[in-house]
Amino acid sequence: MLNIIFVVAYDNSHGRIVLHELIKQRQIPKAIFFGSSDYNKRIRKNSIKRYLRQKGFFNLVWRIFHRMTKLKDVKAETLKESDSSHKSIFDLVREHNIEIIYFDKINSKESREKLRSFQPDFIILGGAPIVKKSFLEIPRLGVLNAHPGILPEAKGIDVVAHSILNDVPLGVTVFKVDEGIDSGPIIHKEYLSKTGKFDDISVYEAKVEALAGKAMLKAIDKIANNKNNYTSQKKNEGRLFRSMGILEYRKLKRKLKNIPID
Repeated sequence: MLNIIFVVAYDNSHGRIVLHELIKQRQIPKAIFFGSSDYNKRIRKNSIKRYLRQKGFFNLVWRIFHRMTKLKDVKAETLKESDSSHKSIFDLVREHNIEIIYFDKINSKESREKLRSFQPDFIILGGAPIVKKSFLEIPRLGVLNAHPGILPEAKGIDVVAHSILNDVPLGVTVFKVDEGIDSGPIIHKEYLSKTGKFDDISVYEAKVEALAGKAMLKAIDKIANNKNNYTSQKKNEGRLFRSMGILEYRKLKRKLKNIPID
């Protein structure tokens, strides 16, 4: 069995799905590094400031309301799409006696030393903060992330919505994390097929999210069994998307109504 460490900022459906699939295939992490309450307060505050700078106050008010309502929709749809998201990360930790370690700064010397003490083969991100080079050098085989978009075409944030707007196929890409944003070598792509037609973006986001766990396992298997030839991403290849504003969201809603039935 591989020595895996799982890093997650907070309890989220993406992290639940990936962790559940790992456990189901008996790749149980040795430990889970989980963001502290102070860490999450700081991240939320910084995210609000960043969005305000990028989009302005009007969009910020819309974004907060949108996130509060739509996240509930995504969670509800994800429960329909995947039986891997019903149990919280804390439920899985208790059931499988996994050590949980809270971090305030994942790139700090203290966090790195604790991670290094486990001598991990892989560190898997399940919705985690940006990590630095010193963090990336810890695991023997690399830090892996399952991105909810097809790379290199769709990098960044809100990628399911942006992919639909820009006619990029939907799916998940597992890649080896580097110092850039979604720019590391690609290991495995899992495309969403037969999506159907829905007027609500949360359905598409849930369908993509449900692919993350199995995609991650396929990527781990490729690396562990020397079956993988990494596909490097060229510099400036694809698009780096930012958080949507209300005008982009209105365009998206119009496009969703006109998507042809599969």
